[in-house]
Amino acid sequence: MTFNGAQFEALIEKILHDLDALANDLASLVKAVASAVEQWFIPESVQHAVVSLAEGAAHLLEGFVDMVKHVLEGALAPLELFRIAQVWEGANVREIASTVAGDTMSYRMIAQLAWNSTAATKYRYAIYQQSPAAAQVASIADKTASSLNVCAVAGLVFYAAVAHLVITNWWDVAAVIAAAAEGGLNCIADVVAFLGLLNAEISVAELVEALSAVATVLGAQESQMAQLAGAASDNSNFPNGHWPSAISKNWIS
Repeated sequence: MTFNGAQFEALIEKILHDLDALANDLASLVKAVASAVEQWFIPESVQHAVVSLAEGAAHLLEGFVDMVKHVLEGALAPLELFRIAQVWEGANVREIASTVAGDTMSYRMIAQLAWNSTAATKYRYAIYQQSPAAAQVASIADKTASSLNVCAVAGLVFYAAVAHLVITNWWDVAAVIAAAAEGGLNCIADVVAFLGLLNAEISVAELVEALSAVATVLGAQESQMAQLAGAASDNSNFPNGHWPSAISKNWIS
């Protein structure tokens, strides 16, 4: 899966729209259910039980709405990760480093064709170390960009799961309200059935799906951080952890 900034922004807009719709429907859920079961042929104890079920669902969903609003505070993170990945991969880092690596390769150094001496040998030795060092910087930049993109995609997967939860709850609440609006004896069974399903989904399925989405994000971040730490600590082309010197201390032996 690849990350697309425009699609991600559209996804966040969809979440916000559906979340507002869910919140608006929640405001009338309990009232609609209470009105539907307030019938002379329904025992008062049953009326209270059904309304309590609706109140419980509304309370849980109000907490869900608050949770999603809190989660949306981090919605800019995937976009920012994607943007920074482009910086690492682009002209500011990887392109410059790879250009230096290419320009300082031995077969491109024309001095060796006409300059032969002890000083020339030491000069070539000093210069030739620049290419693998620059190539490693380009490689680190590429790995960094890849890691950032992986985390951005993980964020996309997470918010896609959030979007699914929001729209599912909205549809379920809308179904309860629609069933309650139909009136009559049949609507009572539909209301109770929808409320039972709604409470079950909130308590089990949503918890599992949310935890799975969070685990995906955290797992991707941990894996990529470990890979970046390994790449950044590789000193194979950096003597004593420093950039190889391009200056020979003794040009004449």
